[in-house]
Amino acid sequence: MMEKSPLNVLKWATVIILIFALLSLLRKFGFLGQTDEEANTEKLLDAPQFKPTFLTTIKQAIAKARNKQVSQLTSSDIKLFTPSSSQMLQWKDALINAKGIFKDDESAVYSVFKSIGSQTKLYFFNEFFKVYTKKDVVEYVSDFMNEDEMSRVYLIIKNKPLL
Repeated sequence: MMEKSPLNVLKWATVIILIFALLSLLRKFGFLGQTDEEANTEKLLDAPQFKPTFLTTIKQAIAKARNKQVSQLTSSDIKLFTPSSSQMLQWKDALINAKGIFKDDESAVYSVFKSIGSQTKLYFFNEFFKVYTKKDVVEYVSDFMNEDEMSRVYLIIKNKPLL
């Protein structure tokens, strides 16, 4: 029988951590398949508002709204359709504070998504949010909201105008 000394416990803890790190690296470099959570996240990121080509669509819509060609757009044209950094900080803080240890504040999440006026603003906020949390907005809130709550978030997003 194995002895339960602190040294043996430390050895086993080290082995488990190394195995976990090795599995993470193998998954990262594609040697192992994706987990269900990673596959679901990829499905979420396939939504139009999170595709990189969405920025091209935004620029085209802004150009049309400003009666210009895409190549004629200036940064001030684009700023008209983007949220301010102070507003994005408020949204970020509200989403981070909505995640609780025992109780989450789903109404705060809904409120943030409702206050984001368009899919364009959501796109820019998503990029801003990723800088702070290393996750996009939908991925972050899906970590603590159930499927029914997330479907309400998706509905809010879907009903947003492009600009």
